[in-house]
Amino acid sequence: MKNLLVLVLTATFALSFATEYSFAAKPVPKAYAAPKKPGTVQKVSYSTVAGTSSAFNAASRLLRIACTTDCWVIVGTTATISNAAYLPIGVVEYVSVSGGATISAIRATADGALSIEEFSDP
Repeated sequence: MKNLLVLVLTATFALSFATEYSFAAKPVPKAYAAPKKPGTVQKVSYSTVAGTSSAFNAASRLLRIACTTDCWVIVGTTATISNAAYLPIGVVEYVSVSGGATISAIRATADGALSIEEFSDP
């Protein structure tokens, strides 16, 4: 158990109140090596009809994705507004995948394209 004491002072440094919190120490998360070898780059166009990538290389473990307009994306099936995750323009997202999988995108606001870069273990 660890304790944390919080003191709140006024402008004249008079003690206003003190609160003590107790909490259990959390285990340190395990570190994992990220795949580092860049691979194939794909560009998938999407509109009101979902665009789907080609199957990823068998060694692919991670994708770096970004979009030209707000869209919805999902790995492994065709994207719809109700089953996919929202990806806003200007955000770069990293997605874990298995080799042979695909990613699909459908527009949220306007037609656009999804940029996909595959990464595999070195």
